[in-house]
Order: sequence, then C-alpha cells, then structure tokens
Amino acid sequence: MASWNPVQALFDVVANLIGFPIDQVRYIVLLALSLPVALLMRHALHPRHTPVALRHLLSLSLGLWMSVTCFGWETLCLVVVVAVSYVFLLTTPAAVVQRYTMAWALVCISAGHLYRLLTDYGGYHLDFTGPLMILVQRVTLVGFAVHDGRYAPLTLLHLPVMPSQEWQERALS
Repeated sequence: MASWNPVQALFDVVANLIGFPIDQVRYIVLLALSLPVALLMRHALHPRHTPVALRHLLSLSLGLWMSVTCFGWETLCLVVVVAVSYVFLLTTPAAVVQRYTMAWALVCISAGHLYRLLTDYGGYHLDFTGPLMILVQRVTLVGFAVHDGRYAPLTLLHLPVMPSQEWQERALS
C-alpha cells in the first residue's frame, strides 16, 4: 500500500494541468525552487552570520531531498559514485589517484547506461543518468586536480607567471 505524499500529489496536479510528463515537471519545479533557496542561503544565511557547518548541513539536506524527490532510489547511485571517489582521494597516492577515479567514473557511467538500456530502451524518461554524467565529469576533474596539485609543482607546469602570482613562485622555490 503506497503512502500519500503531498509533494508528489502537487506534482501530479501540475503535470495534469500543463500536460507534461511527471518526471519533467518534478525536475523543472525543483530546478526553479533552487533559485530562491540560493538567495536564502546567500542573504538570510550569510557566511558572516551563520556557522559554516550549519550551511553545509542545510545544503546537504536540501540537495538530498531534492534529489530523492526528483530521482527516487536512483539517488543512491549518485551518492555511491561520490562516496567511493572520495575514498579514492583519501586513500590513493596522488601519483595515481586520477587513474582510479577515472576508472571508477567510467564503470559507473557504463553501468548507468546499461541500466537505462535494459529498463527504458528507446524511450525518454528523465532519470539519474543526466546528473550521473555531470558527476562523472566532476569526479574525474577532482581526481586530476589532486594529481596535478600534489604531484607536480607549479614551476614544472611551465605556465607563464603573471605579476600577481610572483609570490607563489617565490614560495615554491
């Protein structure tokens, strides 16, 4: 027996009124809701007046609620991708961390697309694979950034040094 969810009922009413699929309505409404939340975080919960831990907790809670509301149990896949990548960042040497995060990201995106292929072949359904593709980019970016930042000093990258960056070059030498 399914429980009655007032948020889901609201999405059903809006979807029936405008004639769009429920998954698209959920995504657009939650995307539009994120803008006022961002203003609230910026002004009412300004970093000068609000502890950082509270802001992080609120951001995490609202983000997870929006993700679960939009994607349901598939949110777990997104959380697992980030959690395992974070474990790689903490436990893997900086010289090879980019390889592990890239391999993990490719396994996850492949599994997500295989799941989509098996469950909704040829159809269109807004699910977790869109955010998963963005997460794969972010996870690999962080892995390569950690590798580049810890493994090679700025002077080995042969980048031109701007006048405002001279203090960094002096600190490295």
